[in-house]
Amino acid sequence: GRSGKIDNILRWKQEMERSGFKADSFTYGAIIHAYAKSGMFEEAEEWVARMRDAGLRRGMSIYGSLLQGCANMGDGERAESWLQRMREDGVLPDARAYSAVISAWAAKGDIPRMDDILERMKIDRQRPTAYVFTALFEGCAASTDVDKRAKSKEYYELMQRLRIRPTKITMAAYERSQEA
Repeated sequence: GRSGKIDNILRWKQEMERSGFKADSFTYGAIIHAYAKSGMFEEAEEWVARMRDAGLRRGMSIYGSLLQGCANMGDGERAESWLQRMREDGVLPDARAYSAVISAWAAKGDIPRMDDILERMKIDRQRPTAYVFTALFEGCAASTDVDKRAKSKEYYELMQRLRIRPTKITMAAYERSQEA
């Protein structure tokens, strides 16, 4: 199971240290990724703190794991918090990072929060991708907002204006957002 995989990673880290190897960013990243993927955020956060205390830089891969975990759990608040901490660490969020935060809010159908993140992308001059639009359409489909179809159409028109080629998955999400 999930905890077995985490236990194996922790054993591996202990064995490395017993052999005289010092844990590096990769080691910490594997542990953080496993916890985040399992939705065990307190544990992941503890390892991020340990990584910081060890003087190791937390880069895009660490934050990507945390943000994707938040997206998988539909935890928009936590995702936004990690996005902020990412900035504080001097790591500029990329389109994948923003996509994960939008996906976290999309799980709850929170269109205003998805719009906030899309606006931050624009401010940071990050170009949305088909994945971002897929998340936006999924959020519209999940929303209880009476104007969700119109909002989804607005996102679709933005995607066209930006000349972003939708994937089949993006188009399927758009269709769901128009049916819902």
